[in-house]
Amino acid sequence: MKINRNNTIKLLVIGLASLGLNSCLNLDEEVYSEVLATNFNPTEKDIPSIIAPVYGSFRGLMMGWQGYFDTQEESADIIITPARPNGWYDGGTYLRMHQHNWTSLQWQPTNIWQSAYRSITTANRVMSQIEEGEIPITDQKEAVIAELRAARAFAYYLLLDNHGNVPIVTDFKDVSLPEQKSRKEVYDFVVNELKEVMPMLSEDVNNTYGQFNKWVVQTLLAKIYLNSEVYIGEAAWQECIDACDEVIMGGAGYALDDNYSDIFNWENHNSPEIIFAIPYDEIYGTGNTVHMKTLDPLSRFVYNMQAGPWGVTVQCHSLLIRMTPMIQG
Repeated sequence: MKINRNNTIKLLVIGLASLGLNSCLNLDEEVYSEVLATNFNPTEKDIPSIIAPVYGSFRGLMMGWQGYFDTQEESADIIITPARPNGWYDGGTYLRMHQHNWTSLQWQPTNIWQSAYRSITTANRVMSQIEEGEIPITDQKEAVIAELRAARAFAYYLLLDNHGNVPIVTDFKDVSLPEQKSRKEVYDFVVNELKEVMPMLSEDVNNTYGQFNKWVVQTLLAKIYLNSEVYIGEAAWQECIDACDEVIMGGAGYALDDNYSDIFNWENHNSPEIIFAIPYDEIYGTGNTVHMKTLDPLSRFVYNMQAGPWGVTVQCHSLLIRMTPMIQG
């Protein structure tokens, strides 16, 4: 029997090509590095991981370089960043902050703007994923959404306090150009959001360290009411008193710590004084740059640090915030 060698080779090549084509079209993969949404069936124990990105975004916003702490305290009398022989004049930005001489060159409020909206966008994204079923939550859905709204309102409060009139964005998928709102509209939005979500938030104090619960929201409302006359030209002293009384006498159990220094310990989650904390960690919760700004470069060898501090900022006197939302690290 005579075999056509050329035809046999052609058939073999076509067969191999077909196998290769089929393998190329099969793009299914088994992912080991992360959990895909299609395979994610969260339980109650997974909820902290779902909302963690929102809380994590607060680290840089509050205590990062050019963050909320910088803007609040450089412009007051807590800290100053003098022009040293080795630099850090930064075009006069710290001097302008201290003198309240705001110009178009001032970058600090811009960075708070960007950081706050990063937190807002993160909250909007997670809420959108939950509401559309991409992250399937059933039993705790209402409480989780309420907590995310409270966290988003906190970021808007920082914008209210620092900028005043800003856009309000609540829809993650809305790509239209947002409309700027008046400071009164932002104030009303934040207050209404906090009051709406409060009944749905936990009253637990022991297991909500670093999270928004009912008492954190009451405290935040008290801070807003305290400055209401500045924000909208209308005093809200009684509302501030009522919110404080809710926290102090509402059964939450908050009290001044017996030892003042304990609230600044590395492990301070059992302190009865801390109402809200933004935890920092050297490995998993980075973003606090205060020690880098304030310590002398030689402190690297004292504390066995991997990098030398900059030593550019002088702390004028100790910072004391008691019975108010705390930033710990």
